[in-house]
Amino acid sequence: MASDGEWVAGKQVESPLEVYDQIASNSLKAASVQVNEKTLFYCLQPKEALPKEAARLCSANLSMRCNTCIKRIPVFAQLLGAEGKHVYLKEELDDANVKALRSMRNKIKSSEPADYHLLPIDEEFFQANPKEVGPFSHVHFLKEQVSDAQLSERLKKLKNYLNAALRTASKDWSTTPVP
Repeated sequence: MASDGEWVAGKQVESPLEVYDQIASNSLKAASVQVNEKTLFYCLQPKEALPKEAARLCSANLSMRCNTCIKRIPVFAQLLGAEGKHVYLKEELDDANVKALRSMRNKIKSSEPADYHLLPIDEEFFQANPKEVGPFSHVHFLKEQVSDAQLSERLKKLKNYLNAALRTASKDWSTTPVP
């Protein structure tokens, strides 16, 4: 997180600890689909990443230069969940770093399905992004909704086929001959 009085993107960061406290722990409002009586929770992750250096600088300022948080913040900032809305950095914060990250993610938002990866929200997701690593707490999502394990596993096995289908679906079908 930026120290008091540090300048970022032309504006002074006034209360970095308060900003970090508001973005550290988040409720994950993932999209969901019912399959039989099981629920699969998922987010869409853009294939295009945020500009590396700019996102790293903003993330470093927000997280007191924590390496784990610097890696997580740009990824979390791009995730789309329920109703196609972003699941992270959605709070009304008047912070130059948060505004810069939002601006970066909005520039690469796409309406093409092929521009996204499907990310199941399951036990594996929460294990890969735990609240604590060693003695330190990091930015994280609260574990409120978790996909059915069997459904999530089946989706992961089909993931390569789904990504190919999304690429195909986004092409102009009018020029594709029917076999």
